[in-house]
Amino acid sequence: MSAADPAFASVSTPRGVLHYSPTYFPGTPRADQARRVTIDGSPPPRVEFKLQLVPPARVSGQLVPFDARQLLSGAIIMTVEEDGTPGIAPEQPEMFPDGRFTFGGVAPGRYQIRARGQTDPRAASMFAAYSVDVSGKDIDGILMALRPGAVLDGTVTVEAVRGGKPPALSSLRVRAPFVDGDSFGDSLTGTVGSDGSYTLRGVMKGPHQIVVDGLEPPWMLKSVRFHGSDITDLQLAVEDRELLRDVRIVITDRGGEVSGVVQNPRQRPLANTGVLVCANTPVFWLRTSRRSRITFTDQEGRWQVSGLPPGEYFAVAASIDESDLGRHDRLMALQARGTRFRIDSADARATLTLQAAPPATMAPVRR
Repeated sequence: MSAADPAFASVSTPRGVLHYSPTYFPGTPRADQARRVTIDGSPPPRVEFKLQLVPPARVSGQLVPFDARQLLSGAIIMTVEEDGTPGIAPEQPEMFPDGRFTFGGVAPGRYQIRARGQTDPRAASMFAAYSVDVSGKDIDGILMALRPGAVLDGTVTVEAVRGGKPPALSSLRVRAPFVDGDSFGDSLTGTVGSDGSYTLRGVMKGPHQIVVDGLEPPWMLKSVRFHGSDITDLQLAVEDRELLRDVRIVITDRGGEVSGVVQNPRQRPLANTGVLVCANTPVFWLRTSRRSRITFTDQEGRWQVSGLPPGEYFAVAASIDESDLGRHDRLMALQARGTRFRIDSADARATLTLQAAPPATMAPVRR
């Protein structure tokens, strides 16, 4: 829950117009320190807290290539660090050809700055990341050293168990997005060759997960193996200039499936209703996980999700979108309302009837 004084929505200052951020219960200007308020149908709790008028800040610095060469191109973003609580995104940055940058109107909170740039148009991008804590005061002089990313290569193998026509390998692309779903540091390479080989050049330092784009049902990702270990559902920690060789990917036409219908309290089917199918174990609650899917019911309230690996799951009908994936607070609230089921094998089929869940009330509500 949050509150704001309309008088401080737009304040004229010598620096220009400032927009003060709201105050979150129990009286903090930081969204990541907000306390949740649960509304469960009983008389609502009495909530009181004092407003904190903390002005937005300016965050500035410069991108510096590690090889001291001239920067030919660059891009930079600043995002709220993942903590399960939505924050206020900073304004669009101002950036200059020499790599200097400024973010204005930054609300209190903890952020991560991610940057990429090139000094050679023929080479892959270089990257840098910087975490910063903002509390109402300007922060200047940040130096971000751009360094080459990692190189990851391997092969894609097709396992046709049910006799389906395999996809053309050249239509597939291997990616390594950040586990928070951000594609800023995603390499633009990774197209699979006719022999199944692929190479990703320029993968930014940080936690990633391997995914394959271009797969159409019934085809799905079966496994990703690196150094003899199965990392299909795990984070892959990538370092600057690291060489990750022989990452072996297997795709298959054999996967579990769950389907069913969504009904209202009168047991009538509900059309165009969101359905989340998600792993029951929080360790798999990553935005990029193959074990989390969102679909919508048809005009007869029916839905279906295929290509699920064996495991424990829950399904829930609710108002949900892709931004909710990976948010542990949101998924925990939905899990409590969900219907649990199990996929015992790659050939398993499950059928569920879901009741539309009321909106979850565990997340902070702004007013």
